[in-house]
Amino acid sequence: MPLNILTIPSTHGLLTPPSGGQSRLFHLVKRLKNLGTNVVVLEDERYSNSQERELVTPYYFRDISALNRHLFMLRDINITFLKSLATVLRNEKIDIIEFSYPAGMVTARCIIQLMGKRIPLVFSPENIESQFVEVILVDPKYTPLEKKLFRAYIRFTEWLACVFLANHVITVSERDRAILINNYHLPLSKTSVIPSGSDLADFDAHLTSNMQGKRELGINPDKIAIFFHGSYPHAPNKEAFDIINNDIAPHFKDDSRVLFVLAGTGVPTYSHSNIRSIGFIQDLSNALANVEIAIVPVLIGGGTRLKVLDYMAAGLPIVTTEKGAEGIEIVNGEHGIVVDSVGAEFIEAIKLLIDNREERRRLGANAHSLIEKQYGWDEIGDSLYAVYEHLLLNS
Repeated sequence: MPLNILTIPSTHGLLTPPSGGQSRLFHLVKRLKNLGTNVVVLEDERYSNSQERELVTPYYFRDISALNRHLFMLRDINITFLKSLATVLRNEKIDIIEFSYPAGMVTARCIIQLMGKRIPLVFSPENIESQFVEVILVDPKYTPLEKKLFRAYIRFTEWLACVFLANHVITVSERDRAILINNYHLPLSKTSVIPSGSDLADFDAHLTSNMQGKRELGINPDKIAIFFHGSYPHAPNKEAFDIINNDIAPHFKDDSRVLFVLAGTGVPTYSHSNIRSIGFIQDLSNALANVEIAIVPVLIGGGTRLKVLDYMAAGLPIVTTEKGAEGIEIVNGEHGIVVDSVGAEFIEAIKLLIDNREERRRLGANAHSLIEKQYGWDEIGDSLYAVYEHLLLNS
C-alpha cells in the first residue's frame, strides 16, 4: 500500500524560490514519488508554480505579513493556514505530516485530534532554527526588542516541536541530531539523519572544460577560474561574496593566471580587477565544467551547504571552511581542503591548488567518488522512505 505524505515547507515551495531547502524538498519528493508515494504539499500561495501539479497535489494558504515582515512563524494563529490544513485532511488520505519548521504543528495536532485521526507528525528542520535565527537577525531591519522576542519564541517552538509535538525528528546531519538530542534530551530512537545530496544526473561526467564554454561565461580560456555561487540575499552567502571581493581576491591581484568567478540568484553583474561576477546562471553543470577550483568561504549559517555537494559531484577541488563543510563527510586532504576559517591558511590552500594541477585532479576525483557512494538523491530518498515505513509500523 503506497504511503501518503503531507509536507509543509517553511519559506519556500516545491519549486520556488530557488534555495538549498527548496532543492532538498524537490529531490526528496521526486524520489518518494518514484517509489510510489502520494505526496501533498501545503505551501504559501506566493510560491505556487503551475508545473508542480505534475509531481504533487498542491494546496495553498497565505502567510501573515505585516510591516514588511513575512511572519510565517505565526501559522498557528493564521486562519487561512488552519482552513487549508483542515481541507487537506478532509479531502486527502494522509498517513504522515512532515514540517520543515515548527510553525503550524500545534494547529495540526489539534485538528488531527478534533477529526479523530491518528497521523504522526514529523519535524524535519533544514537547520537548527534556534542557531540559524542569529543569521536572520543580522538584518538591520530588526529592532533590539524584535531580536529578543524572536530568539525566545523560536527556541520555545523548537523545544515544543521536538519534545511534545513530533512523533519523530529528522535532521540533515549527525551534528544537528546531536545538538537537538543534547538541547532537548531526546531519545536517540526518536531521531534519524537524512542528509542532503546532489543530483548526479545534472552533472554529466562527459562535460569538460572547453574554450567556447569558458568564453560564454566571460572567462578567458587561459585563466584558472575559481568559483563560488549562492543566493545573494542569503546572509551567509552575502558575507562570503564580500570576503572574496575584499579579502581573498586581492591576495591574487598580481597573479595573471587567476580569475574569480561569482554567480547566483540576485548576484550583481560586474567585472573588475581579477573578479568577474556573472549573476544568475541557468545551467550550473555547464558552469562547473568550465572552472578549475571551487571555494566556500562561509562563516555563518546552518544545515548543509548544497553548493559543496554540487562542486564535489562536478569533480572540483574545494577549499572550504569547517562551517562550509558541516554535515558532509569530507576528509581534509582527501576530498577537499578544510580550514578553520578564512585567513592565511585559506589563501595558502588556494595557492596550492593553483600551482598543482595533479592535486586538483586528485581531490576532485575523490570528491566525485564520495558523492557517488553516499550523496545521491535516490539513496537518500530510499532512506527517508524507510524511516516513514518504520514510523507507520510502530505508531
